[in-house]
Amino acid sequence: MPLTPEQEEIFFEHLPHRINLLIAFRERFSGQNLSKSLKPEEFRDLYRCAKDISMLMVRFFCAEVGLKIKKGADDISEGKLEGKNYIADRVSLTSIQNDPCFDGLRRILIAANRAVAHIDLKDINHDISDLELISAIHFVEEEIIKTKIYRSREDFNRAMNLPSNRM
Repeated sequence: MPLTPEQEEIFFEHLPHRINLLIAFRERFSGQNLSKSLKPEEFRDLYRCAKDISMLMVRFFCAEVGLKIKKGADDISEGKLEGKNYIADRVSLTSIQNDPCFDGLRRILIAANRAVAHIDLKDINHDISDLELISAIHFVEEEIIKTKIYRSREDFNRAMNLPSNRM
């Protein structure tokens, strides 16, 4: 079934923007992409911004496929599917619970809720490591965005390779 004009706009303009926000920390501060890498100690402001926005985008994309941490809770649960406007597929909790990055994903969702999107004094000093966040970014990109949000990896690649979406 072809995409509606609204879905085209979501898939090829709005979601790529959010994907770039998701991967910004990994692309700039992991050392995996040396041509784009920045040193955290030289760009502390950008490091902190990239880390916070990447955590928020982990939260955003998990919510799009129905995964959330409810207010005051410490465990991921299945909730309302936020990506219904563009036919995102639900991710079942049982399908990801055995993934090695599951606990890190849970901790990042807590930090995104309580230390980044809101300020909860008991959780404001999260200890999310760079590697833990990079692992969650990779998981969200590969297991949620490319398989549950975009209809195919080819559609994902086409969207991300448009000139306005290249990082």
